Amino acid sequence: MTQEQIEGNKIIAEFMEGSLVKDHSILDDDKGATWMRLKRYEVGKFGYYEINDLKFHSSFDWLMPVVEKIGKLSPFTIYEKGMRISDAGVVCKLYDSLIENIWNAVILYIKFYNQNKQQ
Repeated sequence: MTQEQIEGNKIIAEFMEGSLVKDHSILDDDKGATWMRLKRYEVGKFGYYEINDLKFHSSFDWLMPVVEKIGKLSPFTIYEKGMRISDAGVVCKLYDSLIENIWNAVILYIKFYNQNKQQ
């Protein structure tokens, strides 16, 4: 996993109401890894995931609940770097795979959302 994927997955996890674990005593962790508490919507409960084990970039099971959450938010259209994401759909430059296209568009939307939600 690349650093870009780790950072992008962290942005998505926080958007999905995940939080970094500060108290490692609740985990069997002697590696000093970074963990997140995150609700997995397909199983309907919270779990603890090492940040390197988040799979938003590689699994539609992880990514589609994010897309569904975005679709429920107010109408929007964002244009940036050859990509457009809106409540009507996603149009973006072609990466190596469909999931990579969607993952990049989701990151773009979340950054836009985070910058504008306080306004």
